[in-house]
Amino acid sequence: MSGGPSTSDGSTSQCRDFDNDFVKFVGEMCGVTEMQDSAMAAVANNMAFVMKDVLAKTKKFAAHSRRARVLPCDFENALVEKGYHPIFGIKSKDNVPFRLAGNLGRDIYVAEENELDLSPLVNSPPPKLPLDSAMKAHWLVIDGEQPSVPENPLPEIAKDPLPEKMDADLTSQMENSELSGPLLSGRNVPKTEQVQIKTTTTHALCLEQQVFFKEITEAIMGGDEAKRTEALHSLQTDCGLKALLPRFSLAIAEGVKCNIVQHQLAILIYLMRMIQSLALNASLNLDRCLHELLPAMLSCILSRQLCTRPDVDNHWALREFSSRLLAMICKSYQTHNIRARVTQVLGKVWKESQPSCATLYGSLYALQELGNDAFRSIVLPQADFLGQYILKVKENSTDQAERTAADKLQQGATKAFISYAKSERSKYNDLNECINHFAAFAQSVYKSLMNEAPSVQSAPSRSLQPNGRPQIRMGLGGFNSQRMT
Repeated sequence: MSGGPSTSDGSTSQCRDFDNDFVKFVGEMCGVTEMQDSAMAAVANNMAFVMKDVLAKTKKFAAHSRRARVLPCDFENALVEKGYHPIFGIKSKDNVPFRLAGNLGRDIYVAEENELDLSPLVNSPPPKLPLDSAMKAHWLVIDGEQPSVPENPLPEIAKDPLPEKMDADLTSQMENSELSGPLLSGRNVPKTEQVQIKTTTTHALCLEQQVFFKEITEAIMGGDEAKRTEALHSLQTDCGLKALLPRFSLAIAEGVKCNIVQHQLAILIYLMRMIQSLALNASLNLDRCLHELLPAMLSCILSRQLCTRPDVDNHWALREFSSRLLAMICKSYQTHNIRARVTQVLGKVWKESQPSCATLYGSLYALQELGNDAFRSIVLPQADFLGQYILKVKENSTDQAERTAADKLQQGATKAFISYAKSERSKYNDLNECINHFAAFAQSVYKSLMNEAPSVQSAPSRSLQPNGRPQIRMGLGGFNSQRMT
């Protein structure tokens, strides 16, 4: 071998990196003894081309690895890249200890062998011989008893009957004693049953579920409406939210608690939209989360103040949306008397001594959404109280927000009574019935009913004079409405 691979630009035929002697030597090692000079020259040229190509690829691997030094792994990767079999063998971080040995004008590299000193091995004493296997007999039983020898197992220790005998003697002595009554009566007292309480286990979420929960909550609470819509659509259509449902329920409940105190109306609306998306998901069952979701919705319906500026912000829309959502859930889940219990909570508002107009409006709207039965049993008997309360707030209150809330409550109550009267139209064809049931709202209810029936025959109509007394009038002009005082 004349040297390493050449980097000159000369032709391979003029400057070959491998000579014929090297090719002949390798051929003899492989079993090829007779080769012509032209064949050896062709093999040398091919070897030079292959080596240059592999070394160039090796340098590229080192450059792509951002290393200035070429490692053996780069050479192996280059061989694999070019389709050659890589070199297999023992790898060492140190240089291979090859020694150059000349023989008949040829350079031969041989592994250097260290001399081994045999004197310690010769002078060391021989190891001890292993023990020979032997058999030994021993007694298992002697006269019906097992002897205490190491080969036999330990005998079982019999239970000492002495404590039972002592307990029986002590009991007989106490029965004969005069003071034994209270002591022995305690033995008949039933013992407390020991109940083992099972600890609650927390089901951990995988990393993908944690990231999904974080992204969904941030998108819904964020300011980007497009991301919020996409996140709510994902909650409504995703079929793999069963493991995340308790987390979403807890997040909604805690979010409503915090944001009602801080009067964050927008966040409360987003949380109610989350409940709506979860309720519309056909693959989810909210039965086990209603103990957290129902109080959250009722809080958004019945809270006295939901925003920082009640006279400007439209918190009425949140109360109406939460009421419709509450009615939808009560119709979907009929277990545990949910509808009756929700109706009972909404009815407690009307028994308070000083309710707010916003709370009454929320309860009124929610009971209307729950159906005519709930509206008839709770709101209809309170029609007279509701009219007097609205009039009292308008006359005595100096707060503009309270007066605005009273107007909103009056409008909502009027619409609710009209809607109920239309559903029960056969009962309220007479003004007397309207006055008996709707009190201060009778004029508006009766007028709305008459407007839907234009072909009314001439019939006596009843109106109220300013002093509050009814007045009977005859004529073809229909109903002559006057404002009720």
